[in-house]
Amino acid sequence: MIECKCIWCSRSYPSVTFNKLAHSIPQSLLGKHICKNVCDECNHYFGTWNNKKPPIEVALREVFIISQTRFLKATDDVGKNKTMARPKSEYFDIDHRKMKLELKKSKTRFDSDFKYKLTRQFKRGFYKMYLEELERQMGTAHSSQYDFIREFARYDLNDLPLFYFYKSWGVIAATEETFKNPSLEMDKEMKMMYLVSESRYFNEFEFIGHTFSVATHQNWKYHFQSYQSHSLELKREFYRGMKAIDSLFDIDLALRVFD
Repeated sequence: MIECKCIWCSRSYPSVTFNKLAHSIPQSLLGKHICKNVCDECNHYFGTWNNKKPPIEVALREVFIISQTRFLKATDDVGKNKTMARPKSEYFDIDHRKMKLELKKSKTRFDSDFKYKLTRQFKRGFYKMYLEELERQMGTAHSSQYDFIREFARYDLNDLPLFYFYKSWGVIAATEETFKNPSLEMDKEMKMMYLVSESRYFNEFEFIGHTFSVATHQNWKYHFQSYQSHSLELKREFYRGMKAIDSLFDIDLALRVFD
């Protein structure tokens, strides 16, 4: 039996158990990949309410479900007995005809900070996916280099940026399979030419029709300007800019660029 060691809390059996399947990408987004080095306690944490904040995995689903179903709807994979059901959102009112959405007033009526909380949970969730996919694909997530990510994603400490890139036009360099079984591609050779892959401080991904960048070193701030210039130069034919996400509405949630 291979001994597992959790990438989040650094504990092993019998201090913790590893009985549950830890999906690096939420099952609600059709994720199938499993990260074996996530203990049951940490796995449970990402799927539950903590300190009156929405579950991290729910925040991920809420952001990506409309993009995913919009693409699969075009391939007739949404509906009864299909790949996934027509999406129902806990936090957004969705106009499927106009592909518009807004935060439900009932969620902010008694919690003025709900929009901020949901955004932070989403950012933590993306870093959660990143570290678990890094471990699954490369086996390197235990490195102390990523302690700052553990502090943010698992223990809700400090803050980390999540950058979003705005497409110039509606083109997705992805196959149908990337929507039916999403992942964060770590192999540099498999990434598109306009994605920065050699940086020690940032890593870029296309995920369910969107393009994001995460910080991969705690000293990312000192290298951001040179990285930004390089990244935008690579993308100048395909993208019109980038932004550090402050609100979920900084993201083209419904992929309106395709309208």
